[in-house]
Amino acid sequence: MQGVRIKEYAAPPVCFTEILRYAGVRGEAPEVSEKIQALLNEVLPLLSYRVCYCVLDVRREGELIDLGFIRLQSRTLQRALAGCDNALLMVATVGHALDRLITRLSLTSPVSAHLADAIGTERVEALCDAFCADVAGGSVGAFVPRLRISPGYGDLPITLQREIFATLTPTAKIGVGLTQGLQMAPSKSVSALLGLQKR
Repeated sequence: MQGVRIKEYAAPPVCFTEILRYAGVRGEAPEVSEKIQALLNEVLPLLSYRVCYCVLDVRREGELIDLGFIRLQSRTLQRALAGCDNALLMVATVGHALDRLITRLSLTSPVSAHLADAIGTERVEALCDAFCADVAGGSVGAFVPRLRISPGYGDLPITLQREIFATLTPTAKIGVGLTQGLQMAPSKSVSALLGLQKR
């Protein structure tokens, strides 16, 4: 395993269509769009875009996959890492400020809180996309990144969160904690593994 590294980003471009999709809005909704734009004006200056990550060696022992920090039998992981001798472990976040805003809005305007939540989801996904584009561009070596998978996806156990956090220590590095229920705080954070295929 290589050492844990931290990367910070400027705000990725906003995709309005994705915000509407995460909010469950279909068709033309001018009033909703106006409300989202007003929230974006308030939210965007509050966000910080940070990722901590490391590159792992992938070893196989029959049906078991050994990533150094964990040995696991998983069809999902087998598919995600097919043809890969390395994997990337990551935690990404847009920070705590949005959670505080959503909590405040939930007391005064549940609709605005819901839309702010959708903005947060779009923002952290845009951050992950920007990071994966960097990986594809060679920022961690001559690799092509594969599909991102997270704990709880397919047959990957949600308890994998504990090992990820023990390995990356994102609480100290980028301020992302793990609750007893294995939820991340800030809520707009993503933990994931992705296969790295040599070019």
